[in-house]
Amino acid sequence: MVACIVLLPLLAGCAGPHGGKHTGQTPAGAEPAVRVEPESLVEVFPGVRVDAAAGVVEIDARVATDVHDPRTPDVFLEVVACTRDTREYESLVVIDAKASQVHAGLLLIGLEPGAPGRWKPEGSGVVPIEPSGEPVRIRLRYEGEHGPCEAAVEEWIRVRRDDGASEAMPAMEFVFAGSRFRVVQGSERYLGDVEGTVIGLTTFGTEVIAPRAMHHPSAQIEEPRLMARNEVIPGVNSPVVVRVERIRDRSAPGS
Repeated sequence: MVACIVLLPLLAGCAGPHGGKHTGQTPAGAEPAVRVEPESLVEVFPGVRVDAAAGVVEIDARVATDVHDPRTPDVFLEVVACTRDTREYESLVVIDAKASQVHAGLLLIGLEPGAPGRWKPEGSGVVPIEPSGEPVRIRLRYEGEHGPCEAAVEEWIRVRRDDGASEAMPAMEFVFAGSRFRVVQGSERYLGDVEGTVIGLTTFGTEVIAPRAMHHPSAQIEEPRLMARNEVIPGVNSPVVVRVERIRDRSAPGS
């Protein structure tokens, strides 16, 4: 209840072939972007638009890292989307809106937050406590060489194998976890704003939107394996729209 009280007032070619740069060809799974009529989306904060009836939040973003720099071909990821001046070096995209504004936008489309995942110490290690919250679908919309494109988050990610090769990222499921509040120096702070973790990939425990599958951010506990799929990602600072869609009934057609 505290979260609601605090937050509510805040109120096409798509990719290149494997091994090459982003060239505007469409990979498997990507599809032409379906434009939402402008009048159906209302900007509730700078860079955050809401269509309450359709259950959609759109967030303006930009590609966070230069994955095409030949000096650094392997870009390890820990975040899908972060806020400015936080985790850009390990994120797919960066947004200018606050994490709490994204949270408020999700409340406006009728979603209820749960809780981020966390790691519970047990013996000499940790055990995962899975995130909770209502499910959401996330799509990335961007301009390809021949027009607008749309892709699932996992299409921009590859998984490094033990032999050093990489494979496709499995389909991902996300929930509205809602980050956390914590008292810092006598005042209550929204940790999504403090740490910038808007859409997680590994589990820091402060994500606004969290993947159901958990990965530990410490290399001492879990070897980093999630990497940028360079050949399908546009150049650094290219505009991207992160589209978050409400999923009410997972068994319903098209959900």
